Amino acid sequence: MHITSPLYWMTALLAPGLAQVNLGTAASYGALAESGITNTGPTVVNGNIGTSETATAAVIQARADALTAYNTAQGLSGGIDSTANSELGGQTLQAGVYSYTSGVSLTGILTLDGAGNSAATWVFQIASTLIASSASSVVLINGASACNIYWAVGSSATIGSTSAFVGNILASASISLITGATNQGGLYAGAAITLDDNVVSTGACSPGTSTSSESLSPTTSTSSTSVGSTSVSITTSTLSTSASSSSASVPTTPATSSSAKTSSTSSTSKTTNLNTTTSPGYGYTTSTSTSSSKKASSTSKVTLPTYGYGYGKRIVF
Repeated sequence: MHITSPLYWMTALLAPGLAQVNLGTAASYGALAESGITNTGPTVVNGNIGTSETATAAVIQARADALTAYNTAQGLSGGIDSTANSELGGQTLQAGVYSYTSGVSLTGILTLDGAGNSAATWVFQIASTLIASSASSVVLINGASACNIYWAVGSSATIGSTSAFVGNILASASISLITGATNQGGLYAGAAITLDDNVVSTGACSPGTSTSSESLSPTTSTSSTSVGSTSVSITTSTLSTSASSSSASVPTTPATSSSAKTSSTSSTSKTTNLNTTTSPGYGYTTSTSTSSSKKASSTSKVTLPTYGYGYGKRIVF
């Protein structure tokens, strides 16, 4: 199964005997989507964020690398036909390629056993949907690594509320994480990504390190924000920030800082609306969004770059 629209994903070392799935420059992205990323609630994404809305050369390359990785994962031969066992709950699976000619569901616990091999790799070739029920989980034992788990999904993926999912989700259509769900691994969608009070972490799988933390608390409505490498659509009209400090591995170009003040051009209010530092790798334009502080009665405008690098940054919506 191959797809023609640009998609985006993450890298891993495959188990012996299998071709290597390599995400290349897409490896640093925690969320990468074709048609936008929307968020409700305080979501944390450890890794870059990218969409095609205002793509830089880096995002375009990441999409190309991710598409190659998806096609490689879906094209692996010799997989175990597991369609009859498409409900994954209660199973314990060794490393390998598992093929499903229909959708896959997870209710309860799926255990992945690395058998003491840190390079053990799982590739799930799913023809249709991936649906994890509320409070479901993927548990890793005996050296299994989240970096080496690929869910190559032929359509959309939905991770239910409060689920603890693991692996890089490569979906040809949309990816939705329902309220409180977490994922250890990147999200790469051929359509939109929808988040709601989630935690997405690429962890040690992503190159580069970060001590950057921006914390936003969105509510309702729509604005356009840029963090990392591209523009992210966030369902929010209120952006309030908890204590924020930035120190990330980024290209050595002059850093540009913007923070909120109670004025039309905004830099700091009594309660900080936003504080972010970005070192752009390219020239960038700016977009303006309006936010209101929970403790201040006036509104302020926050100006953010819509282009630029943010490699290795820890992003908090």
